[in-house]
Amino acid sequence: MSSSLLFVAALIPLATSPGEPGANGVLHVPDHYETIGAAIDAASDGDVVLVQPGIYTETLDFQGKAITVTGTRPADRAVVRSTVVDAKGAGTTVSFLSGEPPEAELTGLTITGGLADWGGGGLLCMNGSSPTVSYCLIKKNEVIGSWETYGGGIHCDASHPSFAHCVIKANYATHGGGFFARYSARPEFEYCDIVENNSLHGSGGFMGQQSNASFRYCNVTDNTATEGGGGGLQIRDSHATVEHCIIARNQAGLNGGGIWCYNSSPTIDYCTIVDNLAPWNGGAIYCEAIANPVVTNSILVGNGPEEIYIVSGEPAIEFCDVLGGWPGTGNIDANPEFMSDFKLPYILAHDSPCIDAANPADEDGVDWAELSPRYSRYNSVAADMGAYGGPGNVGWLKVLP
Repeated sequence: MSSSLLFVAALIPLATSPGEPGANGVLHVPDHYETIGAAIDAASDGDVVLVQPGIYTETLDFQGKAITVTGTRPADRAVVRSTVVDAKGAGTTVSFLSGEPPEAELTGLTITGGLADWGGGGLLCMNGSSPTVSYCLIKKNEVIGSWETYGGGIHCDASHPSFAHCVIKANYATHGGGFFARYSARPEFEYCDIVENNSLHGSGGFMGQQSNASFRYCNVTDNTATEGGGGGLQIRDSHATVEHCIIARNQAGLNGGGIWCYNSSPTIDYCTIVDNLAPWNGGAIYCEAIANPVVTNSILVGNGPEEIYIVSGEPAIEFCDVLGGWPGTGNIDANPEFMSDFKLPYILAHDSPCIDAANPADEDGVDWAELSPRYSRYNSVAADMGAYGGPGNVGWLKVLP
């Protein structure tokens, strides 16, 4: 699915005129430095490496520095696609290995061509690094090794990176085609698309093992775990928070087309989980090894062979639309009646039974009357089920033109 939310902020003009090298803390590539790596070598904390559109065949290491490496217009998708760091198979494209702080920022670039032998084809975050990554397209990176490989797009060990307005697309590893996190890693995602990634064994989109990830306003769609479980997300021995997300059209080779929970208790609130497939069990959610997910105010329909399958565990499901029915307070079994409007997929049609059907203690955060007077005739302030409902729905809908 194409991103409907990527690069929605106003354009950010950063194309200042080059003066002396390093003047005003801005290092220009290629005007003053032929490569991005050379500019990073010369940079000090607080500097900005400003990269003009072009194809830069190299791999980058932030070297522990609190610097910003940015394209000229991070919120302009055309400029981002034409400002490319291509590793050409020489290793991980961008590395954060030395405890980089949140002030280490990567923004407005395409990251591609990474080829690692164990983990992190596109980005590798380790050793307590906490970089801030935004408005980046991380695509077509791979991890190919002799046995198990991790995080085709991004691998994260014992670190705390944040990602906003990024697309993680068409990457490959045997585990976590798009992203792999472990060893107490705490990645955060907002307004990100994790799409069309592929793994052999564990989760096409995101795999978390002994980690704590959070997802808000994200699309996790069209990912594939060819011979494994968790087409979209696999949460193992971990906790995850998934809020206001769309998890759709993912496929697993075994169980858990949308989400595989293994000895984990993720919190899933105001999500739309639809059209995911698993040939064995648990089209939407599969629970194993005492998995106790808490799922509220969400829509689980059109997943096959059934919506939820439990091997062991006690999921708590409340105020959800679950096709085929599920016990729990406020749950319904109904066609949610989706439509395509407001340029958003899976939004509720005027006659949807999911409108105003979420937890009655909640209200929608957006003023429907201001957004669409016609729609507001059918939708009161009471919270709707699904990704576009509840107090946080303004996070999705505020970006509409």
